[in-house]
Amino acid sequence: MLSNQDIEKLIRVLASKADLVEVVERLDKVETSVSDLVNAFDGLSVSVSDLHLEYKAMANQLSRHETSINKLLKSS
Repeated sequence: MLSNQDIEKLIRVLASKADLVEVVERLDKVETSVSDLVNAFDGLSVSVSDLHLEYKAMANQLSRHETSINKLLKSS
């Protein structure tokens, strides 16, 4: 059987209900922060994708301009 001294040792080592409530509250905050970070990352990912598409369009337009300029220079 456990003695009072054993029980006191266990009480010092084991988490209390208040400790568990605090851990749950902290985990909720972490979950919110992670969710906010994921949303921010998704927004950045969309922006990078849009920029990539825009750069491809600009490169295509530049290529067409260069082709037109070379044709004009050759015909002169």
